[in-house]
Amino acid sequence: MTNFEAIYSFPGIDNLDEVLVNKILVDRGLQATATYSGETNEFCLAVADLSKHAASLPDFSDGKVSEKISRAALMARVEEYLEKAGVKQTNITDGTDSW
Repeated sequence: MTNFEAIYSFPGIDNLDEVLVNKILVDRGLQATATYSGETNEFCLAVADLSKHAASLPDFSDGKVSEKISRAALMARVEEYLEKAGVKQTNITDGTDSW
């Protein structure tokens, strides 16, 4: 499994554009095509970054089909993976206060 496949398997992140996912991986010092080697600090920070992006996506609705995003679950994942990476944060928001 590659880093891209590992990170794209997270619910919510799979709704993001592949270009964004690849960019965040590179920004965090990971190669998308490299073999996944576990939850390193860099990988955890990439998960947190991408989960925060996913939390900012609007809900999708088209006729009878709709998809709601669990922003609370995504933000809980952000906190969890920041903690795994050793980053202590308070007052993490999904950005809706700035809309």
